[in-house]
Amino acid sequence: MIRIGLISGMFLLCCLSMLSQQADSLKIESLEEVIIQQSVRHTINRNASIHLDLLETTFLQDNFTGNLIQTLEQVPGIRSMDIGMGASKPMIRGMAFNRVSVVENGIKQEGQQWGVDHGLEMDPFDVEKVIIHKGPASLFYGSDAMGGVIEIQKNPSPSGNQLSGEVWFFGKSVNETLGISAMMGIKKNVWYSQIRFSEQYFGDYRVPVDTVVYLTQHLPLYGRKLKNTAGMERNISFYSEYKKGSYLNRFYISNVYQKTGFFPGAHGIPDVDRVQDDGDSRNIELPYSKVNHFKISDSWKYIRDNWIGLLDIGYQYNLREEWSQFHTHYGTQQPPVKNPDKELQFSLHTFSGLAKVKGELMDNWGYAMGLDMQFQRNTTGGYSFLLPEYERFTSGAFIYITYRSDNTFFLNGGIRYDYGEVRTKAYEDPYLVTYLMEKGYDDTFIEEYRWRSYPVNRSFGNVSGSFGINWTPLKEHMFKLNIGRSFRLPGANELASNGVHHSAFRHEQGDASLSSEQG
Repeated sequence: MIRIGLISGMFLLCCLSMLSQQADSLKIESLEEVIIQQSVRHTINRNASIHLDLLETTFLQDNFTGNLIQTLEQVPGIRSMDIGMGASKPMIRGMAFNRVSVVENGIKQEGQQWGVDHGLEMDPFDVEKVIIHKGPASLFYGSDAMGGVIEIQKNPSPSGNQLSGEVWFFGKSVNETLGISAMMGIKKNVWYSQIRFSEQYFGDYRVPVDTVVYLTQHLPLYGRKLKNTAGMERNISFYSEYKKGSYLNRFYISNVYQKTGFFPGAHGIPDVDRVQDDGDSRNIELPYSKVNHFKISDSWKYIRDNWIGLLDIGYQYNLREEWSQFHTHYGTQQPPVKNPDKELQFSLHTFSGLAKVKGELMDNWGYAMGLDMQFQRNTTGGYSFLLPEYERFTSGAFIYITYRSDNTFFLNGGIRYDYGEVRTKAYEDPYLVTYLMEKGYDDTFIEEYRWRSYPVNRSFGNVSGSFGINWTPLKEHMFKLNIGRSFRLPGANELASNGVHHSAFRHEQGDASLSSEQG
């Protein structure tokens, strides 16, 4: 203790000596008073007729839970649908699934979000700023935004040349989570680059009961833990920014990998033997799911006089697999030679593009117009069938006009037209045909059930728009009125699915005659 005290004292004396020697060379400058009249949050809301919430780094860090959607739950009107195995889905004013869009760096996040057990595949440590649009936002974001939008953005790059970094350690007691995230960034003249790596592991979830009832059967929970709900997540991302004069380019690439177990007591027929304690709360056995989401995007922005041009392009590859010990309802179906326990596989490729121009027409008048397109192709695999292979194409164009008389009155309105196509492949179930033949059903009945999925080729056209008024009579008061019409194209699962989804514990069947959902 004495030795540590002497070293600390000597270090303090050295610091004071250095400061006293430099005191004479310091130059004192008196700066004029700086008054901040209003916040960025107030400015953003003043220019939008629907309510927006701006969440910056400080808020996200102060309310960090290790899960982005649970962090956003601190905002009124936002709820997190927790699946119970580390996955959470966003809900805005009661709307969720494909009625809420998540946009990251200008590109809409696309995965298997129609599934109840499919969470948001994104690194929560890599989120720096969030803007939440509460209400219909189809005018700017197209289909799937009828309930609102969660927009994720990067913070501006540092102003001066520097090398920066951070390391986060993270833990939870409810499932013994241990996680780490490390980031390093470098700013050199017109370039800024950042790389981040995150990894976390968690064990079986603790619950406040020792028994659950599943299909009228009581299943014990040994140690009050849900067996096989452990999992892991590994994420890596790279971000690069080039800014010179009126030109800005942002490049982003990321890969998210997740593996989580399913509680075997709620998967298939109840069986007490499958929930017996195996003595390891961190292992992952059958049944389980694996998700890999790869994303790459590039964004260009150019400012010229009184207009701004933007272009965003992106590619995503979402691979989801559900593994479960091979089982069948038909005696003639044999396990696959390769990966016999892979029950379902969805491989989704998404190409996205958005071009937008905004600026000023004349005094007090502004405009924005844009065109976006998206193409998706999904292939399937596994010994079970739930969703057929499909292709989906959407495109939309919009124009948006604003008028401001002064700083207190703001008027805006716009219209958008979207066109979409969905094409699904047919799927024949030969094992079901053999089963029905063995049971003695007639040919008419067998032919009716032969095709689990018929081919679907549908096209959709939709008009959406909005009109809004903002009035700020006093600094402390703001009044808003917004009238909008939004839509949502039916998903391929809503048109053509036909199979048992064990993770959701239900048989899902689509309807090929569905039309667009209106809001």
